[in-house]
Amino acid sequence: MANLNIRIDETLKKDVDFILNKLGLSTSEAVRMFFAQIRNCRGIPFEVRLASAEELWVKKALADTEKDIKAGRIYGPFDDVEDLIADLEKD
Repeated sequence: MANLNIRIDETLKKDVDFILNKLGLSTSEAVRMFFAQIRNCRGIPFEVRLASAEELWVKKALADTEKDIKAGRIYGPFDDVEDLIADLEKD
């Protein structure tokens, strides 16, 4: 059996330990499961990637729209997307 020592943010560790405890798992068991899945998948068992330009654009557009609604710059409801766009293009 090999030992693994890692440094991790204390708050992150506490949060993860709380969740693992609810699942009935220790940190060591969870790490062993993670390593087993890496071996089985022959890679990280979840997607690790940067957001695409389109995803970033949509996220920003949603955040901007939410700000506009809260600031009273967008009124609704709208019948469809075209009506919303027409309202946004008035300015």
